[in-house]
Amino acid sequence: AQVERENRRMRSWIERTFANVQPIGPDVPHPWGEQPKEAPRTPDLIEPTGPWSLGVRAGDFVYVSGMRGIDPATNALVEGDEARVRRAFRNVVAVAARASAQLRDAVRLVVYVTDMAAHRPLVNSVQCEPEFWGPDGPYPPRTIVEVRRLNQDDIVEVEATFYAPRTKPFNPDIAAMGVASSLLGELGLGHTH
Repeated sequence: AQVERENRRMRSWIERTFANVQPIGPDVPHPWGEQPKEAPRTPDLIEPTGPWSLGVRAGDFVYVSGMRGIDPATNALVEGDEARVRRAFRNVVAVAARASAQLRDAVRLVVYVTDMAAHRPLVNSVQCEPEFWGPDGPYPPRTIVEVRRLNQDDIVEVEATFYAPRTKPFNPDIAAMGVASSLLGELGLGHTH
């Protein structure tokens, strides 16, 4: 009986959470239905290269899709390895900012590179720049993985998860979005905001 109650509680949380997941991107806000044919250009965000969102907010968490070294002004890859790594991190920051998340809110990074020996030092160097986490951090947990190939033959892709409670001041572009309660609060495993 106890297990069945917990399963119902978890199912209920999942239904409420995913009913309130909201996309983040140049066309925010929009309903889950068909996206507008011509989304308005937003100078700080890239345009998705396929049927995916740049990120989503689910309760107090913001999930940013893998960002690459694409210049939002041209939607083309920037030149130079270090510039691409830096641009990938800037794109993560821009998407997170649309959901009122900041770098200090990052709780997880996953970085994909096509050549670990060549690109891991660049990722480390860029991540330690003052524009991002600086030389002294604190740094979020990070996994870096070498892959055979990335879209458009890019060299790096960065995805991120942020914990950004809705009680913080937030961006008016997404102010009207509904949100679900956080998993930890719902399950009684942590405090709620």
